[in-house]
Amino acid sequence: MLWLYTIPSPFPINLMDPSILLNPSLPFDQIKIQIFDQLALAFYGSDSIRRAEADTILKNFKALPDAWLHTDAIIEYSSNPDAKFLALYILEDAINVSSYYFVDPVEDTS
Repeated sequence: MLWLYTIPSPFPINLMDPSILLNPSLPFDQIKIQIFDQLALAFYGSDSIRRAEADTILKNFKALPDAWLHTDAIIEYSSNPDAKFLALYILEDAINVSSYYFVDPVEDTS
């Protein structure tokens, strides 16, 4: 399990488990935003083991069909600029993928 930096929080430490981020049945609230912040810290940190773990969790989060729906909350409420950048990356990817499905193919007229 990814070790998270200490966050002043009124919540028990077991709620800071990064796998909570991947559970779509839980609401996307301040706890998940704090977890996302911590994953961004680990992802851009110098510890290669934590970086690899954070990368895996962030890729799994990005692969969730509704991940892009939470990017606005991350951008608005995150205290970490790197987390905001990652949220923008997730949103950009969702836009690029969805626009692929809506583009009309160019017909060959020759």
